[in-house]
Amino acid sequence: MGILKNGTNLMDGRNESDISHTPGSWLFGPEWPGQRCGARTRQGGSCRKPALRGRTRCQLHGGRAGAPSGPRNGAWKHGRYCREKLESDKAARARIRHLAMVSRLMKSADKLSDFDPGRAEILWNLVHAEIDRIYLADE
Repeated sequence: MGILKNGTNLMDGRNESDISHTPGSWLFGPEWPGQRCGARTRQGGSCRKPALRGRTRCQLHGGRAGAPSGPRNGAWKHGRYCREKLESDKAARARIRHLAMVSRLMKSADKLSDFDPGRAEILWNLVHAEIDRIYLADE
Protein backbone atom coordinates (compact mmCIF):
# COMPACT_ATOMS: atom_id res chain seq x y z
CA MET A 1 0.00 0.00 0.00
CA GLY A 2 1.61 3.30 -1.03
CA ILE A 3 1.23 6.22 1.35
CA LEU A 4 2.71 9.64 0.62
CA LYS A 5 4.28 11.93 3.22
CA ASN A 6 1.09 13.98 3.43
CA GLY A 7 -0.87 10.86 4.44
CA THR A 8 -2.73 10.38 1.14
CA ASN A 9 -3.15 6.80 -0.01
CA LEU A 10 -2.07 6.41 -3.62
CA MET A 11 -4.66 3.74 -4.32
CA ASP A 12 -7.99 5.35 -3.48
CA GLY A 13 -7.41 8.84 -2.02
CA ARG A 14 -8.13 7.93 1.62
CA ASN A 15 -6.16 9.63 4.41
CA GLU A 16 -3.79 7.76 6.71
CA SER A 17 -6.22 8.16 9.62
CA ASP A 18 -8.88 6.27 7.63
CA ILE A 19 -6.69 3.17 7.32
CA SER A 20 -7.00 0.67 10.15
CA HIS A 21 -3.67 -0.67 11.38
CA THR A 22 -3.55 -4.16 12.75
CA PRO A 23 -0.85 -5.21 15.23
CA GLY A 24 2.19 -6.33 13.26
CA SER A 25 1.37 -4.00 10.38
CA TRP A 26 4.40 -2.66 8.49
CA LEU A 27 3.38 0.98 8.99
CA PHE A 28 4.85 2.18 12.29
CA GLY A 29 3.92 5.66 13.48
CA PRO A 30 6.33 8.40 14.50
CA GLU A 31 5.84 7.61 18.20
CA TRP A 32 7.08 4.02 17.86
CA PRO A 33 10.11 3.72 20.23
CA GLY A 34 12.09 0.96 18.46
CA GLN A 35 15.06 1.37 16.12
CA ARG A 36 14.07 2.22 12.57
CA CYS A 37 15.63 1.26 9.28
CA GLY A 38 18.19 3.92 8.31
CA ALA A 39 17.52 3.73 4.54
CA ARG A 40 16.24 6.61 2.45
CA THR A 41 13.19 6.08 0.26
CA ARG A 42 12.85 7.12 -3.36
CA GLN A 43 10.64 10.00 -2.25
CA GLY A 44 13.47 11.34 -0.07
CA GLY A 45 12.04 10.37 3.31
CA SER A 46 13.37 7.70 5.62
CA CYS A 47 12.08 4.16 5.74
CA ARG A 48 9.58 3.73 8.58
CA LYS A 49 9.94 -0.02 8.95
CA PRO A 50 11.70 -1.39 12.04
CA ALA A 51 15.30 -2.48 11.68
CA LEU A 52 15.99 -6.18 12.08
CA ARG A 53 17.36 -7.29 15.44
CA GLY A 54 21.07 -6.51 15.62
CA ARG A 55 21.06 -4.65 12.27
CA THR A 56 20.51 -1.10 11.07
CA ARG A 57 18.26 -1.95 8.08
CA CYS A 58 14.93 -3.67 7.53
CA GLN A 59 14.66 -6.82 5.40
CA LEU A 60 13.65 -4.78 2.34
CA HIS A 61 16.78 -2.62 2.50
CA GLY A 62 19.39 -5.32 3.06
CA GLY A 63 19.09 -6.13 6.76
CA ARG A 64 19.25 -9.85 6.02
CA ALA A 65 22.16 -9.44 3.58
CA GLY A 66 25.56 -10.91 4.25
CA ALA A 67 26.75 -14.22 2.93
CA PRO A 68 29.46 -16.37 4.50
CA SER A 69 32.92 -16.00 3.03
CA GLY A 70 34.91 -18.70 1.26
CA PRO A 71 33.65 -22.16 0.30
CA ARG A 72 30.75 -21.94 2.79
CA ASN A 73 29.15 -19.48 0.35
CA GLY A 74 27.31 -21.46 -2.31
CA ALA A 75 28.44 -19.09 -5.07
CA TRP A 76 32.17 -19.57 -4.33
CA LYS A 77 33.76 -21.27 -7.33
CA HIS A 78 37.51 -20.88 -7.68
CA GLY A 79 39.08 -18.43 -5.22
CA ARG A 80 40.75 -16.37 -7.94
CA TYR A 81 39.74 -13.14 -6.21
CA CYS A 82 39.68 -14.31 -2.58
CA ARG A 83 41.42 -12.23 0.07
CA GLU A 84 44.29 -14.67 0.62
CA LYS A 85 45.07 -14.87 -3.11
CA LEU A 86 45.02 -11.08 -3.51
CA GLU A 87 47.35 -10.63 -0.53
CA SER A 88 49.81 -13.23 -1.82
CA ASP A 89 49.74 -11.62 -5.28
CA LYS A 90 50.48 -8.24 -3.71
CA ALA A 91 53.43 -9.70 -1.79
CA ALA A 92 54.73 -11.39 -4.96
CA ARG A 93 54.56 -8.10 -6.88
CA ALA A 94 56.48 -6.37 -4.08
CA ARG A 95 59.18 -9.07 -4.28
CA ILE A 96 59.40 -8.63 -8.05
CA ARG A 97 59.84 -4.88 -7.64
CA HIS A 98 62.54 -5.53 -5.02
CA LEU A 99 64.36 -7.95 -7.32
CA ALA A 100 64.17 -5.43 -10.17
CA MET A 101 65.76 -2.82 -7.91
CA VAL A 102 68.56 -5.26 -7.01
CA SER A 103 69.06 -6.01 -10.71
CA ARG A 104 69.39 -2.29 -11.47
CA LEU A 105 71.91 -1.96 -8.63
CA MET A 106 73.92 -4.85 -10.08
CA LYS A 107 74.00 -3.25 -13.54
CA SER A 108 75.06 0.09 -12.06
CA ALA A 109 77.81 -1.58 -10.01
CA ASP A 110 79.03 -3.46 -13.08
CA LYS A 111 79.22 -0.27 -15.17
CA LEU A 112 80.84 1.67 -12.33
CA SER A 113 83.52 -0.95 -11.70
CA ASP A 114 85.45 0.15 -14.82
CA PHE A 115 85.62 3.80 -13.75
CA ASP A 116 85.59 3.85 -9.93
CA PRO A 117 86.40 0.50 -8.29
CA GLY A 118 85.98 1.92 -4.75
CA ARG A 119 82.40 3.06 -5.31
CA ALA A 120 81.61 -0.10 -7.24
CA GLU A 121 82.72 -2.19 -4.24
CA ILE A 122 80.35 -0.24 -1.96
CA LEU A 123 77.54 -0.80 -4.44
CA TRP A 124 78.33 -4.53 -4.72
CA ASN A 125 78.23 -4.81 -0.92
CA LEU A 126 74.78 -3.20 -0.99
CA VAL A 127 73.67 -5.68 -3.68
CA HIS A 128 74.90 -8.64 -1.62
CA ALA A 129 73.14 -7.33 1.48
CA GLU A 130 69.87 -7.03 -0.44
CA ILE A 131 70.24 -10.53 -1.87
CA ASP A 132 70.87 -11.90 1.63
CA ARG A 133 67.72 -10.11 2.83
CA ILE A 134 65.73 -11.72 0.03
CA TYR A 135 66.99 -15.21 0.92
CA LEU A 136 66.28 -14.67 4.63
CA ALA A 137 62.73 -13.55 3.80
CA ASP A 138 62.14 -16.81 1.90
CA GLU A 139 63.02 -18.99 4.90
